[in-house]
Amino acid sequence: MNENLCAFGLGTELLISLSTAQKLGSRFQVRQLGSFILAGKRIPVVACEVLSIEGTEAVPGWAQTFQQALNCWNAGDFDSASKMFRLTIEQRQGHDGPSEFYLAELRRMGPRLDLAGAWDGTVRVGKADSAAAETGLMRK
Repeated sequence: MNENLCAFGLGTELLISLSTAQKLGSRFQVRQLGSFILAGKRIPVVACEVLSIEGTEAVPGWAQTFQQALNCWNAGDFDSASKMFRLTIEQRQGHDGPSEFYLAELRRMGPRLDLAGAWDGTVRVGKADSAAAETGLMRK
């Protein structure tokens, strides 16, 4: 999973799935990055970034802000999501790979997004025939 998602601009050092994070318990502090369908797969996986080992530190404020942004994204509230992703970047002194990824998705979507179908926020991550990366948003 790490190679597929890191190659598409999440800008993180270590990714694990939510199921792996749950197996590790409180030994690792993680932040959920969203639901993704990886190249060649049909079932979404929830990606998590490992923030610290031992998980004894308090959850950083910026991670809480990111979670709020992700909740807005999943709910289809893109204006609020954009504001919260930008705030996360600000709280991290100008850089947060996952927030930048979602802001790029929002720019790519532009006004074309039609939420007439059910929206769950899942992002499809795949490779085009030309070996260039492509993403596509999923509906339920």
